[in-house]
Amino acid sequence: MAHASHFNAVGSPFWAKYITYIITYPEYGYDGAKNSGICAVGEMWGYAIGNIMQKEKYPSDETPIHGHGRWFKPQVLTLILDKKILSKRQVYGAVIRSESREELRNNLIKMYPNKAHEINEIFKP
Repeated sequence: MAHASHFNAVGSPFWAKYITYIITYPEYGYDGAKNSGICAVGEMWGYAIGNIMQKEKYPSDETPIHGHGRWFKPQVLTLILDKKILSKRQVYGAVIRSESREELRNNLIKMYPNKAHEINEIFKP
């Protein structure tokens, strides 16, 4: 659902780069490769929604955050949503305008300046 909604908003040109990246660099490749920012944003969103939906359906203090060791750091969006700093709709609004983690952070701050400190703290580690 997360990837389908993302595709619907950003369209084929974005996803052509995304798919090409995934095919070129198996297992999500690495940071710094051509179009790695596009992959980072798409996977951050996909993992975050998966994590949050799992926690909503199966609430537990021990619900794991999937993707924690990945270079694109999906736990960043999971924490923003889990701590209710921003809603899914608010995060999604920035996701569809971003092609890198840095651009995503900057868009979140630009769109929600009153949450800048919290956003920066979560993106920092």
